[in-house]
Amino acid sequence: EEHLARLLGEGSDPITGQKLGLGYGRYATLRTRIATRTAAIPEATTAEQREQATAAIRAEEAQRKSRQPVAGFDFTFSPPKSSSTRAPLGSKQKSCHVPDWFCRRKV
Repeated sequence: EEHLARLLGEGSDPITGQKLGLGYGRYATLRTRIATRTAAIPEATTAEQREQATAAIRAEEAQRKSRQPVAGFDFTFSPPKSSSTRAPLGSKQKSCHVPDWFCRRKV
């Protein structure tokens, strides 16, 4: 259970706990985005201009959708080595282990 929590919950190696890849994205909350933008308003602005700019920033940020990280999984399937090396060496009947309708048609 602890290993699965490390792998899926934290994006870490289940045994060592070392981060795998870039890790999960962390996005700023609405409050943080507003605070960052209002802090960038120049000090030379008047109180009235600051209130107007803050109101505009709040309106813009409220309309934006908040981003949420999403976990995804990538699966890769490949045939066993014995079948991939046997395919070019044998005849179609020996090398093709899937139904005839799935094998390539002769042109």
